[in-house]
Amino acid sequence: MIRGMVLWTNVLLISCGGWPCSGQDSATDRLKAFENRQQAARDERTLVSAEAIVQFHEQRRHGYAEVDLKPLDAGTRYRIQLTVRNPTDEPLVFSGFDFNCRCLTLESRIETIPARGSSQIVFLLTTAKRAPHKEVVHQVRFIQTDKRVVAQVDVKYQLSNMFAVTQSRVKLAVPPGQASATARIPLVITPPLRVEQLELIIAKPLKGLGIEIVDGLDGAVVQLVAPVEVLEDGPIAGSVGVRLRGSDDSDGFYLTVVPGSRFVIAPEILTLTSSPDEAFVIGEAVLKMAPSPNQPSDKLDPTIQAVIGNEVFDVRVERIPSTATFRLHLQCPRSTVVGNGESTSIVWKVTYGEESQAIESQWRLAN
Repeated sequence: MIRGMVLWTNVLLISCGGWPCSGQDSATDRLKAFENRQQAARDERTLVSAEAIVQFHEQRRHGYAEVDLKPLDAGTRYRIQLTVRNPTDEPLVFSGFDFNCRCLTLESRIETIPARGSSQIVFLLTTAKRAPHKEVVHQVRFIQTDKRVVAQVDVKYQLSNMFAVTQSRVKLAVPPGQASATARIPLVITPPLRVEQLELIIAKPLKGLGIEIVDGLDGAVVQLVAPVEVLEDGPIAGSVGVRLRGSDDSDGFYLTVVPGSRFVIAPEILTLTSSPDEAFVIGEAVLKMAPSPNQPSDKLDPTIQAVIGNEVFDVRVERIPSTATFRLHLQCPRSTVVGNGESTSIVWKVTYGEESQAIESQWRLAN
């Protein structure tokens, strides 16, 4: 039964149930009743009221409005009661609604907002348990039978009482000659939850790493420090979990730690563009060199060749001043890539003093 209502600003909370009335009930019965009441409270949809005034501008093809709700708890169901006002002299007529998220479902149906009047829409919202950002935006579109949008309301709110890891997979490379490598994986934590309430769950293969949650000015992160010693037997991998203390509520990522390459070329897919006369194709890439105590990177420039098909081309190398980073300029006949069948492979041959490395990547022709 409904025992009471508490009215907050724009939010109506309804709680259900109560303690057993009989004085003969056992402690087990009372505990069960309490659990039932808690479950009913979780299942009950909290009503949130808001108002939107649809505005029409020449710059937009349809009406538009924004609604800012108060913070909503993560992983919770709400009933959104949205009053939409039409300030124009013409009625706003439509045939249905379209949402940009499956978390929204329509509960009431209207097809007209009268001129200089308003209508009420009620839809159900189940907020995400986790999200990569604190602020969430959902689009409610008023559409015609031909799917043409006549108005759109953006519903904005911040998730509260939520934590999330922003990456699901992390690869950490320890460059040659370095004692360790460090990475920081941002966390999203929203009040009233605090960083002190979180703990780490670290897989056994990763026990040799330094892993901790660090709270800084820019927010909380999972800080990873991988000493080179952990790679004595080769790459290691395992899961890193972030869990709410005293619960099974957790999020996390899969971490792989590998030996880093002395030379790294980006991008992984080289874009080739045609020269003005279309006789050649031209591409640019970047080479980064990790420091090495045996071969300082500021003493000479590397020599690089590119292998496409069975042909080898010299690459012009340009050092970015005061860095160990180089711009690579490749030019080759267009017929080399056009007549290379379905292969899009390119192999960079890097030579630096007595060191050499072959780096495989791909190319593509620009449209």
